[in-house]
Amino acid sequence: MSEARFYIERSDEELFALVKEDRDEKAFDALYQRYDKRLYAYCLSVLKDKEQAEDVFQTVIMTMYDKRHLFKGGNFAAWLFTIARHFSIKAARKQARMTALDEVNLEETLEHKEEDVLLVEALNKALKELPDNYRKPLELRYYGGFSYEQIASTLGIGLSSAKMRVSRARRMLQKFLSPYLNEAR
Repeated sequence: MSEARFYIERSDEELFALVKEDRDEKAFDALYQRYDKRLYAYCLSVLKDKEQAEDVFQTVIMTMYDKRHLFKGGNFAAWLFTIARHFSIKAARKQARMTALDEVNLEETLEHKEEDVLLVEALNKALKELPDNYRKPLELRYYGGFSYEQIASTLGIGLSSAKMRVSRARRMLQKFLSPYLNEAR
């Protein structure tokens, strides 16, 4: 078996074990190639700024490597996108504060940015409230950009279960966030 094929055929978790235990650069490169576009796209979708998304993307990659000892097993993609979510939200909050200070109409800007930050905080709280069997598929779908087939495969569940769990998780979030969303209107 060729060396390149060896890395291609490994699961994310197997590759990360090689990175974690042996600091295997080729395993790291294989993971990077698998996730670079989706991870950057996620950061960009949150931040809406290419330069800032690139900075956060690089931070996520460095953190993934530097904090590799914290990965205790389970779903590597979910762990990676949790890191990306954390840094993206942190950067969005920082950007909201900086933008507000630069605006001429400071009061109006602060009102809009405060709503966004409050929504992000409410969403994070709501996500934490979801049971794992609903939260994980939802995060993979919306933060990871996974198809339902990929979610099913990653979590070891059927395709219909993956669809049902994402749908139920969305309804739970909607119910949790409805008081906030009604106030914002």
